[in-house]
Amino acid sequence: MKTIQLEFFDVYNRKHKISVPASQKDEVLNHGYHIDASDVLGIMFVCEGDFLLKPVVYSIRNQKNKEVYFCRVYDEEGNAVDIQAKKWRAEINQKMSQWRQFTSNFNSTNVLKTGIL
Repeated sequence: MKTIQLEFFDVYNRKHKISVPASQKDEVLNHGYHIDASDVLGIMFVCEGDFLLKPVVYSIRNQKNKEVYFCRVYDEEGNAVDIQAKKWRAEINQKMSQWRQFTSNFNSTNVLKTGIL
């Protein structure tokens, strides 16, 4: 076995996968694996800091040259991410709506009229 693969879902229920060297298996299974929230598209708009992936040991699947584990995701305070998912979805949707409104009002005609270009 060369790697272990950690799988988890973001707040929009999209699957993410991270490969970790097999040499870190005991550490990951005992203590979890830290990830930066800004690296996960489904979380990055509302969270800063680290998350902890905790493999569910009984979820193991053996695939060619790797073991695959489903992981639960916890924030820095130890709260399970799925508990906060509804709140985060609302915040993400609000920020995306604000971004769409900003970008819809910004086009080359408006820029030319204001004399910026």
